[in-house]
Amino acid sequence: MTPHTCDLGHDGDVSPSSVVIDIGGRSVVLGSAEIRVAANDRAVLCAPDLVLHYVRDHHYSPPAAFVDAVLKRRVAPDRP
Repeated sequence: MTPHTCDLGHDGDVSPSSVVIDIGGRSVVLGSAEIRVAANDRAVLCAPDLVLHYVRDHHYSPPAAFVDAVLKRRVAPDRP
């Protein structure tokens, strides 16, 4: 599966690029997974894993309920 890329500009480059991050010394390519967390009311909130890149590098602000769930590490239960 080919991961999604970011098509926003990066350091003057406007061509789509893969997003690779370091997690514990391991390179991880973002763009082919999702983050699922549970809101206070137990609703499942989802975002593509590229949300990390958009927050960090493009100053995107996800909805407050999503940020709260992430910061409190409320992982959504597995789907049935």
